[in-house]
Amino acid sequence: MERLVLSVYGSDNPVNCFPSTHVLTSYFIMRAFNSDRGIRRPLKIAVSTMAILIIASTVLLKQHVILDAVGAILVVEALHRIADRVTAAVRGKAGVRQSRRRLPVGSVQAYKRAKAPIAE
Repeated sequence: MERLVLSVYGSDNPVNCFPSTHVLTSYFIMRAFNSDRGIRRPLKIAVSTMAILIIASTVLLKQHVILDAVGAILVVEALHRIADRVTAAVRGKAGVRQSRRRLPVGSVQAYKRAKAPIAE
């Protein structure tokens, strides 16, 4: 095992770019799998386990510092929020915060009437 770690150290500089692309892609895939309701739990657990192992090994093998990992996770979270808002806008729905507001009495019926198909 020591030879393998020394091989990694010998072939790769311990100073890499911010944020870590290994952490970024691993966390991105894990986040996507876990937010999809159509994917079964055992597969989500397997993907999450692999992603966590990749993230941990990136830091523990000293190829990145913890700040690189945190930065990658923050980038993914920001992109995920932007994607949610863009998707909501494209679908014509209100943003997450707006959709959770309480509606005045009678507005549900008005909403249903506005969304009802037009009779020809």
